[in-house]
Amino acid sequence: MRVALDESGVTYTLSYYPSHDQWNGEYRRIKVLVDRKGVEVLHRRGYLAKPEMQGENSADRVAPMKTRAFSPLDATGVGITVHLSRREASAAGGLKFTVEIDTGGLTFQPSSDGWAVSFDVWAGQYSNQGDSLGGIVKTVLGKLKSNDYQKIPQAGRFSLAMESTPDPKAEELRMVVRDAPTGLMGSVRIPLRASPQSPPG
Repeated sequence: MRVALDESGVTYTLSYYPSHDQWNGEYRRIKVLVDRKGVEVLHRRGYLAKPEMQGENSADRVAPMKTRAFSPLDATGVGITVHLSRREASAAGGLKFTVEIDTGGLTFQPSSDGWAVSFDVWAGQYSNQGDSLGGIVKTVLGKLKSNDYQKIPQAGRFSLAMESTPDPKAEELRMVVRDAPTGLMGSVRIPLRASPQSPPG
């Protein structure tokens, strides 16, 4: 584990998209070469070239996110940042949050009229004992024209606004984002109650 942590101290992010246009569900390998001797490259070895949204229903998409939400470690396959704010008790919703999703972790697939992107967001509320108190899910199916796709590297992220009714027993909000084509996920936990202040010393 010490070696793994040391090796992850310096990383590079490479953007890649397929040009084969053969989305037949087969596993396709990825190979990264560097022009330097004595260097071992650790990277993802490949992906499943699945057609967009085929063979996967809503339950299939949500189940792995709910499972990931119970993990004590945050997933880092998709970078996410969450801004949370409470609304007035009389207002509809109660919890309002903005999810910023790093586009580097999302897959953009070429389509007939541009580029397609598909991802899901799970916002679950959990008790102090870690019990699930329900949550909401949002699926995003985006179509980008070529001109808009070219702006993605500069933008760097998608911003998504969501609202939820708070459960009185909820102590924590757990957000999970899943890239549909690859299954890569990112997750984060946000306390819903302020930590008690330390008594004056």
